Amino acid sequence: MIRVENLVYKYDPNDTPVLRSVNLEIRDGEYVALIGPNGCGKTTLIKHFNTLLSPTEGDVWIDGLNTKDPSAVGEIRQRVGMIFQNPDNQIVGMTVEEDVSFGPGNLNLPPREIRQRVDEALEAVGLTGYAGRSPHTLSGGQKQLLAIAGILAMMPKHIALDEPTSSLDPAGRRSVAAVLRKLNKQGMTIIHITHNVEEIVRADRVIVMDAGSILLDGKPEQVFSKVERLKALGMGVPQVTELMWRLQQMGEKVRTDILTVDDACDEIAALLRRIRKAASISPGRQARG
Repeated sequence: MIRVENLVYKYDPNDTPVLRSVNLEIRDGEYVALIGPNGCGKTTLIKHFNTLLSPTEGDVWIDGLNTKDPSAVGEIRQRVGMIFQNPDNQIVGMTVEEDVSFGPGNLNLPPREIRQRVDEALEAVGLTGYAGRSPHTLSGGQKQLLAIAGILAMMPKHIALDEPTSSLDPAGRRSVAAVLRKLNKQGMTIIHITHNVEEIVRADRVIVMDAGSILLDGKPEQVFSKVERLKALGMGVPQVTELMWRLQQMGEKVRTDILTVDDACDEIAALLRRIRKAASISPGRQARG
């Protein structure tokens, strides 16, 4: 698992801490979404997961390896893959195949194993048949899938993604989201930073950060039901959750821990049944029914 213990981080010794005594455990195979306002420390936190940053205070453990241990850096970086916002910054090959083979090639693996890893990674992200293409001919969504394939070829246990769909069109976002769900179902740990809350309603956990600390940590329906608290941070909630919250603000007795259209339809149907029943008992409410 990934374990964070009393993590404090300052970019400069004289600066205010960007992370303030963060404690966190992420279990193998979890899909964890990390949200919060800009500047709250999300990116700084995940950069500790593959030793891009080292704690000012506290410890980060990756499968029992301490990120402060210089001898563990290589192993940790193989275990935790990182995907950033702009895929162009992670593409290094002249062709799709060359780009995906770059990482495993640096591990001095036999050519047959590199070939197998490349083929499996491209298949996993749906880019089989693109091996000979130049990366610059791909769409934004395909480039992000290529970046994911390059990480998959390193065979990590965990992948941390920093707003991987923020610059993509809806089709690209759907493609990336589908690949992340598939990888998670296969047992890979996903840590996903995003501002698009619709992408993470199926996550196992949602963690909300602000000012370098963790404010909320729970299942999506638990976290997103805190509508007023999230709005105070400038955060959004899924559209159906917003709808149920607005109905509740109007005085209707409905749940706000709802994330899907189907569940919202069931809740609204139950509300209408209650209204009709009340109207039949009290004629004064007939107009409302």
